[in-house]
Amino acid sequence: MDENTDPCRKKFCPPRPRPQADGTRPAIVAGDPRRFVAPLALKSLSTSLPATKIVIGPRPGGARRPKPVAAAPPAPAASAAPTTTKLVYRVFYCKRSNRKVKSHAEGVLVRVGSRFSLFSEDGKQLCSATQNNICRLGQGSEMECGTYDVEVDATIDIDEYQSGRCFIARTVPSNDNTPTRAPNVVRKIEIAKKNGGNVVPRKPTEGDDVDMPDADRKAPAKISSRNDPNALNALILYTPPTGSNDRYVVLCPFISNFLRPHQRAGVKFIYDCLTGVSTPGHYGCILADEMGLGKTLQTIAVMWSLLKDGPAGPVISRAIVVVPSSLVDNWANEIRKWLGNHRLEVLAMQSSANAKQQRIMIDDFVSGARWPVLIISYEMCRKFSSALSVLANRRKGIMLICDEGHRLKNAQGNRTIAALEELGATRRLLITGTPIQNQLDELYAMCSFVNPGLLSTLESFRHAFIRPIQAWRDGGVACSADDQAIGEARAAELQSLTSSFILRRTNDILSKYLPPKIESVLFCRMSPLQLDLYRTFVASHTVKRLIASGSTAAALSSIVTLRKLVNDPALIYNGEDVDGLPFPDDYDPLVKSDACKMVVVDAILDAMHAQSPPGKTVIVSNFVQTLEVIERMCAAKGIKSFRLDGQTSAQARQPLVTQFNDASRPETVFLLSAKARAIPAGGCGLNLIGACRLVLFDNDWNPATDEQAMARIWRDGQRFPCVIYRLLTVGGIDEKIFQRQLTKQELALVIDNKDQNVQRMSRDDLKQLFSLRCDEQYCQTMAMLEEKGADASTDPSTCWAMHRDPSEIPDPILHAARAHLPPGMISFAMTKTTNPDALPKAPPTT
Repeated sequence: MDENTDPCRKKFCPPRPRPQADGTRPAIVAGDPRRFVAPLALKSLSTSLPATKIVIGPRPGGARRPKPVAAAPPAPAASAAPTTTKLVYRVFYCKRSNRKVKSHAEGVLVRVGSRFSLFSEDGKQLCSATQNNICRLGQGSEMECGTYDVEVDATIDIDEYQSGRCFIARTVPSNDNTPTRAPNVVRKIEIAKKNGGNVVPRKPTEGDDVDMPDADRKAPAKISSRNDPNALNALILYTPPTGSNDRYVVLCPFISNFLRPHQRAGVKFIYDCLTGVSTPGHYGCILADEMGLGKTLQTIAVMWSLLKDGPAGPVISRAIVVVPSSLVDNWANEIRKWLGNHRLEVLAMQSSANAKQQRIMIDDFVSGARWPVLIISYEMCRKFSSALSVLANRRKGIMLICDEGHRLKNAQGNRTIAALEELGATRRLLITGTPIQNQLDELYAMCSFVNPGLLSTLESFRHAFIRPIQAWRDGGVACSADDQAIGEARAAELQSLTSSFILRRTNDILSKYLPPKIESVLFCRMSPLQLDLYRTFVASHTVKRLIASGSTAAALSSIVTLRKLVNDPALIYNGEDVDGLPFPDDYDPLVKSDACKMVVVDAILDAMHAQSPPGKTVIVSNFVQTLEVIERMCAAKGIKSFRLDGQTSAQARQPLVTQFNDASRPETVFLLSAKARAIPAGGCGLNLIGACRLVLFDNDWNPATDEQAMARIWRDGQRFPCVIYRLLTVGGIDEKIFQRQLTKQELALVIDNKDQNVQRMSRDDLKQLFSLRCDEQYCQTMAMLEEKGADASTDPSTCWAMHRDPSEIPDPILHAARAHLPPGMISFAMTKTTNPDALPKAPPTT
């Protein structure tokens, strides 16, 4: 139809035929194409068809114009049940405005029935709204959610949302050290012609295979492996694929023959991580085994293999080992122990050297080839990070090993992390004997250091994992069933993400190699003076005010006061913050103490030295003042002892340990501070295997500190059964700390070395903490366990044996000690035995 004769060319104007000769106009009959439909009919027709929403105007970035979307049909009958199925969409969104050109961002839209929630691509919830007139969404559909305009792009699988994978942008860093194959001559000619250049290629020689068919090409000679993969007990780290020219990578037998099964598995795990096999595009690993599993040996084995072997040659040319200053010599000794004095030259850089010597050592390591391994402290690494970064600029393959990896747990970064990043090492290994705590920010910091970009940004990680997991762990009325399901799914996904490069094993696997270990928790009743002081202090106006305020920071000093009080009242005597406590007028802190735990330690030492020869004992405390009191007790008994605390220099620590482990030395007691300064994480150099008994005098808020302290005697090299005594006061604050550890709850108070990282405690927590319940027949812990019942998932009764009568414990030293104690001093005991099959059988009774 010609547009000039189109009857609908002018809207709402009915066409009129030309007049005939007689002046009349012909009528328009039905079926005539010029017939006009009345506007009323058009209006009624439009109500029967879905209306469309068309967005006019340029899209951001020249994107396509969205498809028109049908509006919702009439609401269903009231009898129809609304759906509650969760649907998830990938969307574009922007703030609603009158601007013609809008900036859109990617996000996620979650729909449950008529409830819509919009999240940014980082997982942050932007808004939540209810829309009752939307029935169906598809690609290109548009809607309003709160103050945002939303356009649907695609549907997301529900598992992607539940697990949080849709919020994690896994960026894979480019590996600049990856060698690339140079183009052949023909390719060079093609590139030159394409670019209009006049590059003259080298004239092909007879040996070139430029135009040879693939079948006629000569395959390069396959490199032979350094070690025989078919040898007995061979540990194969890399198996080349069929048809590849790569060679087998086999760990040298002079190391592999000394590895235990769990260490062989650990070496393979670390090697796969550092070569990008476990997580393609990432070359980092965290070795978080518990103390005593041989983390140092596993690290040395991997480092040696990467320096000397690889599928096509050595993988790295340098290794930088960054450790605390007190462990520089220990690492050098361990490397010489396993590799000998001639296989590998190690440069151990001491902070005691002068500035000129330090500069010469750094220059020798960077410029020369004599020293492939540098052992340096964190402080020296910060000082010389710029000089060491020259290795990365020279395209040298560098492996970075960081002992005490928990130092890098600051998610916001610090000077140490910045210095280590400046080294430019692609392959990074973090070693830590401290378990990864519930602080997921710290986990993110360590994971992002070894594998940058794997867990996306910190903001995205917080929204996608930290907040949902914490809400799931905390529980409570505010946590719905859907929140719990999401939190559990996010925790499982985080475990899946990190399990490919984090190796964490407990020392339970050592039970077959070590003698048995018996851990006894002894609940001691306070002395009358301790009870009076404790009751007075918790009822004081100071404690009542801090409970009412709910201030955790204000409670710290009072908590420390109670921890000292249950150890020995002498520790708080004449303290400025404890005025008004009912100390007797004739009280003398230097006189032999009658504090319950001091009395028990005194009896244990007497029982130990009644033997011939007397056994050696390690006594651990979080307070140096407590160690001073016990040191005076030992001196009064004529017992010689060593003491190691934060004031002991790094150079003096190892000689103390060596002398104590010497059976011919007369010192039988080792007094050890449990602070992190005195016990380096990982325990390298603090193997107190000369003792077979350990007394944990007081516990710490962080259970990892207790585990480190108790692992000093039960480690490789121990030949005798080990007994550990953990002393608690009935109803005291140390028992409350132990209860939190038992029930595996998150500690409400976590204090770092500088007492800066303090989490808030509720008023109920403070009220429970500053209470005293010592009226139970045995102890509050036993009553709590009996009330919880055997069905509780956190009930430790499956691994702990409870003894209402401590005489049931098969320990002759404890039996001898109880004979010198007042009746009822030890009201209750819990024991746990590791590797009980190695215990000697009791003699038959007659």
